[in-house]
Amino acid sequence: MNRYDRHFTAQCPTDGVTIAYHLTIKTNADIMVEAILEACHFSEPVYHEVIANQLAERFGGKQKLRALHQGVHITTKRNSHTRNPSKG
Repeated sequence: MNRYDRHFTAQCPTDGVTIAYHLTIKTNADIMVEAILEACHFSEPVYHEVIANQLAERFGGKQKLRALHQGVHITTKRNSHTRNPSKG
């Protein structure tokens, strides 16, 4: 089992606040670090749940995405089949 952890930020489309996220992916697949870095870079505002869905679609495995937004702790969990994450 491989575990990948990444801290990143993204802007909320509702209030424009920059939110710090922590992503954990657990998978039997090998994921290129560069693919994770690319997937966690958001140039446009995006909602937490959209990020979680996009990452689950791209990398599969068991994922947890955590953030704190306006005093509310948000945790999303996604369990999905791994597609071919090593190819990004």
